[in-house]
Formats: sequence, structure tokens, C-alpha cells
Amino acid sequence: MIKFTECLNDTWDYFFLGDPSKLSLFKSDNNLSNNLISEFTENNSGDLVVEKGALIPLSGIANYPYHIFFQINSEDSIFDNNENDLQFKRVGYFLEIVNQEIYLMTIPYLKNWTEENGINSLKSNGIRPKINLEKRIL
Repeated sequence: MIKFTECLNDTWDYFFLGDPSKLSLFKSDNNLSNNLISEFTENNSGDLVVEKGALIPLSGIANYPYHIFFQINSEDSIFDNNENDLQFKRVGYFLEIVNQEIYLMTIPYLKNWTEENGINSLKSNGIRPKINLEKRIL
């Protein structure tokens, strides 16, 4: 399990979980504009990005500092003991990873999703929660 502390959602009530490379492929494959937030809210691409496993939306997250935990194996959850305040838990999502990295993203990154403004900005900002995954062939 990997823990990130003091994570903020940039004053929006959303986080998004995903691989920036997969999100860029989705954007290209679906001929979307750089403003992915507008695309996701003004047409069916918001449902499609989730259905295709390019992003997982984490909605209704108040703007407080959070501890974010990435758990990628079958360890017992820290939330099993009911001592922690779990803010978001959903099942049934899948996430496709094409570049062995998962980032926790916020709306400002998705408003201008280009190689420079979205991906490189996200990756160069060392404070964004990120986890590297080992390559697995299933």
C-alpha cells in the first residue's frame, strides 16, 4: 500500500484516477478537444471514458486535505477496522493502464489536456499522487 498525504482537489468536488497515456489515446481515438471537462459534460464521452477504462471519476469529494491510499494487492484494507473516515468507495470500475502509471488528477489538468499542459504538467508536478505498476501480462 502506498500513502499520499495532504492531497487537495483544487477546489472542485472531483478527483479522477487514470493513466495519462491511456487518457491521451482515448482523446485521440474519439477526436476530442483539449478541454476534456467540456467534452465529458456536453456529450456522451464522459460515460464512454469511464466505460472504456480510461478514467475513474471520484465525485462528491469536499475540498479538504486528504490522505490517499493506493492498494494494488490483496492486503487487508486499512478501512476494515472502521477507525478511518472513508470518503469514497465504489466497486465495478475497471482501469486500463498502458504506461504502468496511475495518477490522481483534478479538473484543472483536464481543462487543457495537451502533451505540454496536461500530461507533462501532471508528470512534472511532483506533488500529484502517482503510483508505478509493474508490467503484467494476463
